[in-house]
Amino acid sequence: MVGSGNECVMMDCMKTFLLFLAVWIGCMSPVSARLLLVTLDYPPYEYMEDGEARGLAVNVVREVFRRLDEDIEIQSFPWARSLKMVELGNADAIFTAYRTSEREAFLDYSSEVLMPQEVSLFVRNTSKIETYATLADLADQQFAARHGVSYGQAFDRAVTDGTIANIHRVSDGDTVIRLLMNGRADVVVFNRLGGIYRFRSLGVSDQVRELQPPLQSVPSYIAFSKKNRLANLRDRVDATLRAMKEDGTYQALTVYQLIQ
Repeated sequence: MVGSGNECVMMDCMKTFLLFLAVWIGCMSPVSARLLLVTLDYPPYEYMEDGEARGLAVNVVREVFRRLDEDIEIQSFPWARSLKMVELGNADAIFTAYRTSEREAFLDYSSEVLMPQEVSLFVRNTSKIETYATLADLADQQFAARHGVSYGQAFDRAVTDGTIANIHRVSDGDTVIRLLMNGRADVVVFNRLGGIYRFRSLGVSDQVRELQPPLQSVPSYIAFSKKNRLANLRDRVDATLRAMKEDGTYQALTVYQLIQ
């Protein structure tokens, strides 16, 4: 009976040791976690369709991470929420982001441009505004734009310094257009291609016109959460994106933009 008892004790010890070993090995083994990338609804660059992220920028991003053999999930939220998610580390990266000093405090930006974007102003066809030299020429107009979205240094600075004092800020692009069409806004600001896409989708492209010249050409990037310490991944993404531009893949994936 004594021998049998010792054997039981030894078996229990062995089980405990094996359990500890399994847990230790599991902790030491690398786990390939899925990366969460966030963006906004901004067709044709990025938008959700049947629960799937689609668009020009999405095509490029998916190919970059496919080449890196990194598993990703792309989710779309209002832009201000997406920014807060990467700031807090609740998301790993964000695109397509303009570079601002405020955002650089919590984002590691890629050096390679993800999408070049041209910012333009739009008015109703019936508007008496024909052109402008600077935004100061439009200081007495009512503007509409998306909340939390940067439209490049020129427009952002005009809002900050009060040159543009009258501006409705709303959460989505379709609401911006509705404000223009119902007369509550005189001028709206959009990424040029994104604006044209939305005007067409809402069936009002023949009721609006683009002011000349375009306001500014602004590069947009993919940027990574500093809180999640992904600078090494950012560098790998840069190298891959650069290679895609060199081998022609990038141009093939963004052909819609190039033919506008």
